[in-house]
Amino acid sequence: MIGITGPFGPGGVRETAPRKAAAKLRFAVPSDAAAEVAAPAESAAIGGLEAILLLQEASDESVADQKARRHGRDILAELAALQRALLTTRGETGAETGAETGAVLARLAALAEISPAEARDPELRAVVAAVVLRAKVELARHALGARVHPGKR
Repeated sequence: MIGITGPFGPGGVRETAPRKAAAKLRFAVPSDAAAEVAAPAESAAIGGLEAILLLQEASDESVADQKARRHGRDILAELAALQRALLTTRGETGAETGAETGAVLARLAALAEISPAEARDPELRAVVAAVVLRAKVELARHALGARVHPGKR
């Protein structure tokens, strides 16, 4: 049986060229080529910085849009709560229902007075403005109703 002593079979690797010839060869870059190589490296760093700034700007847009969406959803939730409070039967718990409606109206008024985050998306901005307007209309209706019927809420 033949024993394998290296990766190239039973004989191993043999050097055919002397090492002295390899030592004389050196790698060198001419000075003009070094300047040409440094210029793209600098522009790549600037390109990387620009990319990071663009990414940050894009994430800022989404943050503003998220705040506007959240504000619109909060107002819609209070409008739905107002609708539920108005649709509940007044029966024996009329005072409780009136108090609940008053609390919902107070929260809705607070949300309607807060200026929403300015969304970057024009369609989203228009939708949030419409929701805020609807909340103000409901508040005006209930304020008018309270003036016309002071005992009712």
